[in-house]
Amino acid sequence: MVRRTKDRVVLDWLRVTIPYKYDVNDCKSYLSDNNNAVKAYKVDKVSAKSLIYAVINVLSLDGTGYTNASLATLTKLENSLYGYTGTMVLGHVRIMYKQPKEYMQLSHIKMGICLELSSHALRDIEQNANFTNWFDFFQTLKKYFPDARFARIDIASDFFKDMGHLSAEGLHRLLKNKRYFVKLSSRSAPRYQGLVRDHKDVAETVYINKPQSAYMLRVYNKFEERVYSHGDAWLKNNGIKNWVRWEIQYNGESAPQVADQIINGVSPAVIWHDTIQKMISVQVSDTLVGTNQKGKYCKVNWFNPKSKKKEEVWVPVWWDSFMAESHIPSFDFSGKSPHYTYDKHMAWLGRCVLPTFVKDLLVQIVQGGNVETYLNHVLNQGLIKLKPKDVDDIFYYAKQIRKSKFYKSDNEFEFTKDLQDIADKFTGMATARVYELRNQTKIHRDDLTDITLDSYEKFLHEHGINNNYYNLKGTGVI
Repeated sequence: MVRRTKDRVVLDWLRVTIPYKYDVNDCKSYLSDNNNAVKAYKVDKVSAKSLIYAVINVLSLDGTGYTNASLATLTKLENSLYGYTGTMVLGHVRIMYKQPKEYMQLSHIKMGICLELSSHALRDIEQNANFTNWFDFFQTLKKYFPDARFARIDIASDFFKDMGHLSAEGLHRLLKNKRYFVKLSSRSAPRYQGLVRDHKDVAETVYINKPQSAYMLRVYNKFEERVYSHGDAWLKNNGIKNWVRWEIQYNGESAPQVADQIINGVSPAVIWHDTIQKMISVQVSDTLVGTNQKGKYCKVNWFNPKSKKKEEVWVPVWWDSFMAESHIPSFDFSGKSPHYTYDKHMAWLGRCVLPTFVKDLLVQIVQGGNVETYLNHVLNQGLIKLKPKDVDDIFYYAKQIRKSKFYKSDNEFEFTKDLQDIADKFTGMATARVYELRNQTKIHRDDLTDITLDSYEKFLHEHGINNNYYNLKGTGVI
């Protein structure tokens, strides 16, 4: 089991616009639909499709080293956002474009194409064979597309522990608690989304600043969100019991500055920390500290964003610890998920997959189905779902698999004998199970020691006993 015990910082969203090139000296004027004079500049002979392919190839978004992106990998959506005329999707990557014309007004030229990478897309990119690290990714994007403008960058800090006052609900209560002074650089009041539980408001997400601001902070219960969207299996398998996310969304005004910092080698974790310091501070009064509670509070130098001066203020120890540079969560620039060892992989397989797979396989044996056909069907279905990283893992595992007792020098595995052993064992299990059912239903029959597999289904049917194994007959597998 992989237990997430260390806090971390991740890139969670990225939006970049790449304008079309145009001739500043070749300009025409015309009247818009509103009878306003509009200037239009001649656009270089480049199609939206060719620029999209260039972005895919330069950034290896298709996970290959091909010189031309395959048209078959791109899917066109019916609807578009942000005023664009078309949207292409490549996996989790979304690329929107403004259809180029011979002459276009400057605002449309600057829209060009828009590359939007969600959290899923960013995680997929990290696993590409051609991906090295986020420094190189940002630098490559800026090198080949110098006019590219970063419109949005989300940096999220994940905390896999009980955050107390700093959880979404804790922060919600903190903002209403008169004991503390929560200083915000934002002029707008904090907002929250939540629910009513036991006749009280419970915050699941707290927002500081508006989406239109240079940056906005979201604090929310990522654990609950994950359960709602994906279920709790993944959380249990990774040993996660708490998950609080502090996420900053940098928009049009601040995103280019953040991108320049990353290009110049500044860690997103440091950028996140510096922004939090500017946005929020939890303080208490001298009266509250008094003389007996100094162990709970400490004095720090705080830069007041309104007066632009440093001040000495009292803060709770837990807030000072949260803001300490030594506690800044780590950021993995490579983002590469390490290969699991073969032993760990097989342990997970045995825990999560084998029980269901063995039941399916035994159905084939019980019904006299063609096991080889069934295994081929399973393999074919699995191959369809393999991702590039899975292929990498296969080659990695192969070195360890050669040490397996099943490995043969002629690259063949002994299936027949093993399957026969399973069939023999299951025959004994079926006999014991029918004998148990006979006693439960008080059915007087002859001795069942010689029961065959063919008799098993017949016995269940005759005595109205439900068989919980699902039937593969008629599915084309057998």
